[in-house]
Amino acid sequence: MFEYLKDELARVSFNRELFLNELSKNRRWLTREEYELLEAWININYPGMLGDEFVSNHSHRLVPGF
Repeated sequence: MFEYLKDELARVSFNRELFLNELSKNRRWLTREEYELLEAWININYPGMLGDEFVSNHSHRLVPGF
């Protein structure tokens, strides 16, 4: 799921709203560790795409690691 989500985010990276929507829809399938890796990947490849407001508003919705 991690690699799939990276591919999906890359496809919609031209539009911030679509990007954040895809991330919100699919993050429930990621473990906390996978989300942290994904967040780092996003910050490297798409700087500024997340924004502080998204991270702080969605950090409580992370699925605990299995």
